[in-house]
Amino acid sequence: LRSHEQQNEYREPRLTGLTLQLLGGLRLQDAAGTDIAISSRKARALLAYLAASPDEAHERDRIAAVLWDEVDAELARANLRQALATLRRSLPATETMLRTDSQSIALLTAPLAIDLQLLRQSLNATNRTSLQAALNHYRGDFLDGFDGRSVAFAEWLQWQRRAIRNDVAAGFRRLSELCVANED
Repeated sequence: LRSHEQQNEYREPRLTGLTLQLLGGLRLQDAAGTDIAISSRKARALLAYLAASPDEAHERDRIAAVLWDEVDAELARANLRQALATLRRSLPATETMLRTDSQSIALLTAPLAIDLQLLRQSLNATNRTSLQAALNHYRGDFLDGFDGRSVAFAEWLQWQRRAIRNDVAAGFRRLSELCVANED
């Protein structure tokens, strides 16, 4: 199915230079370094959920269940539509950042630099300088201080934090081994 944005012939120019920080807290900035405000807590949670696995289609029912586990499925889907609308209003050039259809939503990374994604991609570095640069992306816990006000979201958040900490710890172990091997 084609979304409303895809049916439109006019396309705004693709933005570059957007930065999404998930490590140490959630922060979205435009190319000039200006913060982009997202007024709704659930819209911010939705952005973070999508950004944890960018370019991947996430089932709407699953997202709704994670973000609104305390309400019935129909209301959860309605709430998801509202959060998605809020997110679209907040983000510049949403047609290049969000891919949606009736069953799924994906955050596209083409216009974004996501610190978590950069960290994950860079942790496979094989030299000390590159690995140190990769570890500099880690500025703290994933979504530090964020409360999604959902038990399911809190469980997902805890799992994400644990996995990221494990990856970072493994990166520091490798960095340490490289330093010892190079007598640094």
